[in-house]
Amino acid sequence: YDMGKTFGMTHQPLQDGVTPHSKRGIAEAKAAGDSLKERGFSKFDVAYTSTLSRAIITCELALEHSSESTPIEKVWQLNERHYGALQGCRKDDPHIEVNKGSKYE
Repeated sequence: YDMGKTFGMTHQPLQDGVTPHSKRGIAEAKAAGDSLKERGFSKFDVAYTSTLSRAIITCELALEHSSESTPIEKVWQLNERHYGALQGCRKDDPHIEVNKGSKYE
């Protein structure tokens, strides 16, 4: 699984938490729906997704290929985390400092 290829990331992705799907990502979402249907999961009372556009599109694509009409509930609590001061910064920006001694260093 290569997230960069799935979500169409560039060589210098931004810290925004939202990246559009690549062609491969769209195909994988549809394949996930096909896989659900093949395994007998074709009827859902409701599908939950975050309010982020990429998550909504993934959910819609998977449901199109797996089920009949399924309502989608968009729930902000499922959103990816906010990057705080790093929001919008390039991941490879040399000016970004990581807390020294943290587990993320």
